[in-house]
Parts: sequence; structure tokens; C-alpha cells
Amino acid sequence: KVGFVLANVLELKKQLAIINIDLEILYSKNFQTIPQDFLNYSQKNKCTAVYYNKEYELNESIRDNLVENLFNINDIYLYARL
Repeated sequence: KVGFVLANVLELKKQLAIINIDLEILYSKNFQTIPQDFLNYSQKNKCTAVYYNKEYELNESIRDNLVENLFNINDIYLYARL
């Protein structure tokens, strides 16, 4: 699965570069800090909306729910792609 994701991220980076958009990758200390790290990044960059792919594995689903709640509290709109 990691190889598949990496290949797709690299392809996405190429496609975005064509339209002059940089792809940034966020790193977190651990799985539990992802929601707050993502919120901090979004606020620093003055994001008002975020589009993301919803994942259905247990840990990822819990993470997505935490992100959704945190972003809702901070008035950042989330749009999930199922």
C-alpha cells in the first residue's frame, strides 16, 4: 500500500507542477498529533476550506473524525472525497 500511495503522490506532484501548484507534505511526530498539526498548517496558510480523501480503515477513520471536529470548531470547511 505504501508503494502505491508514494507512486500516486509523486504523480500528483508532477500534475500540480504543470499548473504551477506546489505539493507540500506535512510530517507529524506521531499519529495522534496529525489533527492539530494539520490545523496549525491550515491556519498558518489562512486556509478556509480543505479537500481530502476519506479513508475507511479504523485508525484513519478515527483521525478523520478528529480532524473534522477540530476544523469545524475553527470554521475551516472540509470537503471529503469518498
